[in-house]
Amino acid sequence: MKIKPYEQKYFLQLRNLRNSREVAENSNHYSVSGIDLMYDLENNDYRVAVENGVLLGYVGVRGKDNEVSIAVNNKHYRRGIASKLLESVIKDYPFLTAEVLYDNEPSHELFKKKGFERVKTVYEYGDGGRGE
Repeated sequence: MKIKPYEQKYFLQLRNLRNSREVAENSNHYSVSGIDLMYDLENNDYRVAVENGVLLGYVGVRGKDNEVSIAVNNKHYRRGIASKLLESVIKDYPFLTAEVLYDNEPSHELFKKKGFERVKTVYEYGDGGRGE
């Protein structure tokens, strides 16, 4: 497995992963049009985990708050892919943020292990800051 900068040849695989049910249920990713996703990918720092031409997961750093977006194909869970993706951006950004749903324990564990601190609890994405 290699972590490398996003390239357009991975667009369809990344879009399918980002719009997949398992990602939608466990993250702040939402289904977006191809044009919106292309804009996001071209204007932010995205990296992909690839093995034999297959996209296993991705990480992106977006916006003024350097918000991390991360997803791994559920067929490849528990291989350390999310950890390696997150490490690839931590070394390049002195400050990162992430929103993780309150019940997504694997993500909470990963971010804590990588030095993130919980600032508030998010019950649903885009809750307007109504967390604890």
